[in-house]
Amino acid sequence: MYLKKCLISEPVLQSINVHKDFTIMTDAASQSGLPGLGYQILQEDDNGVLHAIAYGHTGGCQKRLKFGLRNFLHTVAASL
Repeated sequence: MYLKKCLISEPVLQSINVHKDFTIMTDAASQSGLPGLGYQILQEDDNGVLHAIAYGHTGGCQKRLKFGLRNFLHTVAASL
């Protein structure tokens, strides 16, 4: 319940600050033998607290996983 509240409470995503470092968190999982990839791109605020600036996931089949990973990498590149 806490996670759901965090995901839907404002601010959901922070604006990107290109002058600060990025933290990238990933999570790979397999459900019924099918691969999946989740990711978050985070930045610290002035108080040192990490906030999401982008997140997403993909899964279900190898082709979709490759497409999702490509989108993830494009998101990172566009953020820089």
